[in-house]
Amino acid sequence: MNKPANISRLALLLSTQPTPPSPALPSTMLYAPQQQGVFKIPSEVTELSLIYSHPRDVAAFAQTCKYFYALVYSSVDSHLWRYLFLAQGFDDPRIKDATIDPTIKVDWKANLQHIIHIESLLKAGFFQAPRPQRIDILTTLVNMVVNVGPISPLLPESGTLKWVQRQIDLADLHTRPGPFKVVPEKAGSDSIPPGPEGEELEEVILRHRLHNWLGLSPKEQHESQAVSRRLKARSFIYDLRRYSKKTQWAPLLPENPDRANWIHVDYLQEVLAWNVYEHGDGLVPHRPPLGLEATRPYSAPGNGALRKSDWAGVEGKWRRIVSFMDYRDIYAFNFTPDGQSGTRDPEVFLQEGFEEATRFITLDLQITGFSPTYSNSPSPLKNKECGLHTDLGPRPTIHFSGTSKGGSGNESSVKGVVRVTRHGLIRWAFVSIFEGRMQWTSEGIQIGAVGSAIGVAGSWTGAHHEDGDPAGPFWLFKLGQLEHCLRCGKRV
Repeated sequence: MNKPANISRLALLLSTQPTPPSPALPSTMLYAPQQQGVFKIPSEVTELSLIYSHPRDVAAFAQTCKYFYALVYSSVDSHLWRYLFLAQGFDDPRIKDATIDPTIKVDWKANLQHIIHIESLLKAGFFQAPRPQRIDILTTLVNMVVNVGPISPLLPESGTLKWVQRQIDLADLHTRPGPFKVVPEKAGSDSIPPGPEGEELEEVILRHRLHNWLGLSPKEQHESQAVSRRLKARSFIYDLRRYSKKTQWAPLLPENPDRANWIHVDYLQEVLAWNVYEHGDGLVPHRPPLGLEATRPYSAPGNGALRKSDWAGVEGKWRRIVSFMDYRDIYAFNFTPDGQSGTRDPEVFLQEGFEEATRFITLDLQITGFSPTYSNSPSPLKNKECGLHTDLGPRPTIHFSGTSKGGSGNESSVKGVVRVTRHGLIRWAFVSIFEGRMQWTSEGIQIGAVGSAIGVAGSWTGAHHEDGDPAGPFWLFKLGQLEHCLRCGKRV
């Protein structure tokens, strides 16, 4: 947007003002101290000129004298800060159901000031900032993504997401946090090695959360640490100790199973992304949508025309990508020959002849019913859990059934549920049934917002959770006429 010519003249006049800044005047005293020079310009015209400026320039302008300080910071309304916020290209947070709801209260000044502060920290260098600042940066970026509204005529593309992507590029946050080295354990240990704690854990989870949405970048595909990164992901997700009653056999935190373990989710996605990537460009239609736009509510194909009761966008055709190891290999990785807990030596994945199979399955799902949602259920499949009040609002548990068909033509049936936890996490749980017998159970988490195109990632294991049951990753995303490229996230 070109700046009006009067802005340059206004800036010249302001630069000659010798009055030092002083504490703001009360909002009732917003009058010009002198009726000469720049003060002859009505305050409305001054504000109109300011909205074409960067917020940092507006802040500098406010320091020229107490009158302009009060004009910027002590106005009786917030229209200047609202215009400044929207002029930076950020989405209007008042957009709701394809209209602007003027009753939604927004602290425009506080929001914009915080964003500009985060932008300044990133320009100074993310990795040079102390950990509390890095956590503040990551928390802000994640919150900006999860609060973006659905696609609508008023918001076909999100300016907020474009800004977040620019900051990710600036700070080089595309890659997963290390270290990636994996070492064998001492045989006989049934405990998972301790990981990061406290603020370190918080930062690592936030880094992985961003990576959940970005996927496998071209840089990661060719970087020198690619092999060790993949080893770390495989060693993590094929460690059978991570699937237990404590985690409800899902990528959840064992100490708090109402919350997602985004580190686990990211490793599940990493393994699948590498496996699909190795199949080449011929499998572009089978690749899950990626990128920040794919995280938006109801961005999955066909979700714009859902019936209101299908709040999760369940009904329709889905692609399910599943990977698994040969049972002999996963057993050798997890156990000693005499059945004791093994060393989890990552060399298993590097041995000649090692194979990790990947299958592309089509699911056709229909809703079969609804139930109220309760808390503290050990498994949503037992129909004892549904939501309390969350950011999504109270939503009933959706029950669904359908068919699952692989490339070989084998067909089985599926049934399951989708629900919202009390922390706003959207969980999917379903079982695969073949010839009347439950074979496998799958526990997944919505990666983006409700009904988002990026889909659901999770883990599968034996339906009866017996000792030694194998486990592996799956990715579920809705199909439509337009598919997406795994490498760049663009529709093809």
